[in-house]
Amino acid sequence: MRHLWTLIAALVIAPLSWFLLAIGQSTSLRVLDDASSAAPSGADILRPLVFLAVGGLMLGLIATLRMSPLGAVLTGVLYTGSYILLLIAPNAVLDALSKDISFGGLRADLAMPLRTGTSALVGSMLLLALVSVGRWRRWPEPELATEAWSSTESSSGFPRTPTPSTLAGWTSFLRDDPRPMSRK
Repeated sequence: MRHLWTLIAALVIAPLSWFLLAIGQSTSLRVLDDASSAAPSGADILRPLVFLAVGGLMLGLIATLRMSPLGAVLTGVLYTGSYILLLIAPNAVLDALSKDISFGGLRADLAMPLRTGTSALVGSMLLLALVSVGRWRRWPEPELATEAWSSTESSSGFPRTPTPSTLAGWTSFLRDDPRPMSRK
């Protein structure tokens, strides 16, 4: 079931992030090209920054989920594979994705992540989630103490780690203490 959820997340996030990257990169390129005679203003840079940051955060979400790497791997294969297809049939790939889209008055070219190489960069980063050691480890399960410890030191001479059963007496003592706490 965990593989299914990350697959569904990837099927939604991958195209949406591509769209956000295309808009962010196209807008950024336009702003920086128009600003060749004068420095761009912060307001002009803010709009592409938001699109690029949201796209990156969404991709980071599927890359770091501890449930299953399937979503990150699928997105990585699609992003990297789209760039690798440029080796085989560059005109066909660019023609298929060279569609101008507009969103909220912003125009973007869907092939922009391919033209800039962002698809290869992000795709290979997502593929790295497959070999992440931390992803395959289980979350540690909380240990439940079945009996209270009689001493504070273990047989090795080091202090024992408190468990819920050893702390229960102290928390009830502190909670039930009738003396008011004084400030110094």
